[in-house]
Amino acid sequence: MKTMRSSFDLKKEDILWILKRAREVEGGEGKSLEGKILGVLTYRPSLRTTAALEHSMLKAKGDYIVLDASYLKAGEEDLEDTVRAVADLVDMLALRTPMTVDIKKLKSSLPIINCMCGDEHTIGALWFFYSLMKRGKELEGMKIGAYGQVRYSQPTIALYRVGAKLGMHFYEDSVVDEIGAVEELQKQVIASGGSWERKPRNDFIKEVDMMWISEGRPGEGADKSVLESYMNNYQVVTPEIFNQAGENCFWYCDEPRALPDGRLSMVKELDTHPKLLNEAMMKESIFVTRAVFEWIFG
Repeated sequence: MKTMRSSFDLKKEDILWILKRAREVEGGEGKSLEGKILGVLTYRPSLRTTAALEHSMLKAKGDYIVLDASYLKAGEEDLEDTVRAVADLVDMLALRTPMTVDIKKLKSSLPIINCMCGDEHTIGALWFFYSLMKRGKELEGMKIGAYGQVRYSQPTIALYRVGAKLGMHFYEDSVVDEIGAVEELQKQVIASGGSWERKPRNDFIKEVDMMWISEGRPGEGADKSVLESYMNNYQVVTPEIFNQAGENCFWYCDEPRALPDGRLSMVKELDTHPKLLNEAMMKESIFVTRAVFEWIFG
């Protein structure tokens, strides 16, 4: 059974197959998933991810069931019991959990798609890389610059782990070191074939293929004194900063982008810039999502 509980379930060839298949799906070659049912179980807010999953399933002539997470949220039932209860009612499960819930060892007969579980957002990284590939970027060996918090950013952690399997090099300016990639993540990047280094943004912005701005609000567990330092030193991305990047550099500003002090991580003035991939990635996520469904069903 194929499953995507985390990026650790993906080999390099799986990543490349999914991205290649997404292009074929976009070209009209998607397989029908008629008769297949996706269970959607989220006990954290999810707007973009669940919309992409549900849209993709309907487009493939399949269906979905939104599962009630009330017992989980109330602590009346654990995740394993919930998953076991629906195992015979759906064909695969899209799951979203708090950072503290690690699903890698969850006992389940169902294929599971990590839609932001534990410390990463696996399917989101695949969406991102597809949009880059579609715009002519050679993914293997690509240079990515990350600005903002990493330690509590599930999309950024997934970006590192998936990208490392394609030999990517990551430059990181986390504003304050305490909120950057933890040592274990750094080691995982290197062990998977990628590379990582910490530098001020101005020292790498001109040489990267892509600039990634992490979501504004650091997540669960962030120390208040570290947050204060982060806010004091964070530089909102303005057109002046945006234009410092190389001519062939694309950008992505992860959302929600509201910082704890009310500022936005990137100004709205840049929302329609052709080098900002937010809108394109959301539009193209449906092709990757459908390719993931096909990968799971073989």
